[in-house]
Amino acid sequence: MDADDFSWWRKFVHTDDVEASMAQWRHSLKTGEPMIEEKRLRRLDGTYLWFRDTGVASRHDQGRIFGWHRHTEDIDRRKAETALRRSERSSGC
Repeated sequence: MDADDFSWWRKFVHTDDVEASMAQWRHSLKTGEPMIEEKRLRRLDGTYLWFRDTGVASRHDQGRIFGWHRHTEDIDRRKAETALRRSERSSGC
């Protein structure tokens, strides 16, 4: 698979998040730095939820990258809870 072929992936990522997400992934591929980002991903029913995507390079003893360990965590509920707490504080509840 071509590292620049995001066609399969674009249909799942919210259009407002695509460019920044692609730029972050390309940067991590080029530099080997970890990738940590938050983006909205589309569910099968068409709704979007927030996720935190983390990628860390696996390296040979000589430092060459041979793969990536990735983890995607659903943070949508946490964002909603944080917004609710913020709203409650501002309204004096």
